[in-house]
Amino acid sequence: MGIGRGVYTDVDGYERRIHYGRRGMSGKDFANAIKGIVTNPSNIKGMWAFDARRGSIITDLSGNGHDIALRSNALAEIDASACSPGIVGSAPYLTFDATHVWDTPDSDDFSCEEPQAWSTLTAIIPVNITNRCLFAKRSDVTGLTQKEYMVSFVGGKPYYQQFDDSTGTGVQTRYYNTALTSDIGAVHVYGTTYTGVFAAINQKIYRDSTQVDDSSTAAGYTAMENKSAKLASYYLDAAGAVAYPASSKYIFMVFLKELLTAEQITNITTLLRRYAGVAA
Repeated sequence: MGIGRGVYTDVDGYERRIHYGRRGMSGKDFANAIKGIVTNPSNIKGMWAFDARRGSIITDLSGNGHDIALRSNALAEIDASACSPGIVGSAPYLTFDATHVWDTPDSDDFSCEEPQAWSTLTAIIPVNITNRCLFAKRSDVTGLTQKEYMVSFVGGKPYYQQFDDSTGTGVQTRYYNTALTSDIGAVHVYGTTYTGVFAAINQKIYRDSTQVDDSSTAAGYTAMENKSAKLASYYLDAAGAVAYPASSKYIFMVFLKELLTAEQITNITTLLRRYAGVAA
């Protein structure tokens, strides 16, 4: 494909300058390209381009109907215009923070109890990475605990993936024990994979296609369970309030029940960075 250049204006007057492809490639175009990289496209359970400018829904491009709802921190639906929409490269984004969050209803498609392998890739521009989710499927509501997993930027484990025993206190984590403050304000693609075989070492964490996980913790973890929490940019605390809400500009996210290879991670990361106008 040749490299072209062009300008168009969308319905809300956002001028987008295109640097990739013969024409401006949309989120749907990139979703189709990703389907050509994975081993089995039917293993893509959710895929979202955060390109809405009106309405309260981000359409699931996987075809599985797992649309994302845009919400306030009181979990009332809000319009996309409230999420500080913008453009980076040719990629639209929406901004999420302590007062603007997203979630999608619980589905077996997002429950990954062992021995299910799974992978995720999320393109964002981080704004705040102190005690913030990238995404989670977890509720700590007293008497209604529904804990599965969380991928977050937290304290002494700057970028980590945590699995939980919902019925107990067991956890298994794999993390990158290096400060990521330099990531703030720039486009990055964060990835995770899990083989489905119980062991922290079988979790892998990627930053811009480079595997970076270097540390683990495990305490009484037995197995992840299929629970009913929503997949979201936050989790619910014991009182049912939003906790650890994401603070980032979201561009694109894909969730698969498939173990991606390092090469597949690299190829998808390259696509997403080009979409955002960043060199691979």
